[in-house]
Amino acid sequence: MLRAFGEVENALTSEQRLREQIVHVSARRSILQRSLNLARDRYRGGYASYLDALDAQRNLFAVELNAITVREQQLNALVRVWASLGGGWGDRTIADRSALPR
Repeated sequence: MLRAFGEVENALTSEQRLREQIVHVSARRSILQRSLNLARDRYRGGYASYLDALDAQRNLFAVELNAITVREQQLNALVRVWASLGGGWGDRTIADRSALPR
């Protein structure tokens, strides 16, 4: 019984931590998007090389990949929460879903 409570607590804590990370990654993404826009404007104005715009784009892409990874981890943590609370899926549930129209 205590093990089950521990599993639920760990899964909920992990999900909360990942939710906080998503907020930080989203803020960083916004900053890097603005940086990309400024780099493109500087290039169009002739004040910087296109390499600066490419560098800003690469940084934004890396953060977007990180955001996807963190979101995946958060969804996996939610699955662990669900599983530690008893699940609710099984062979019967999977079979029922296969009959649903797509």
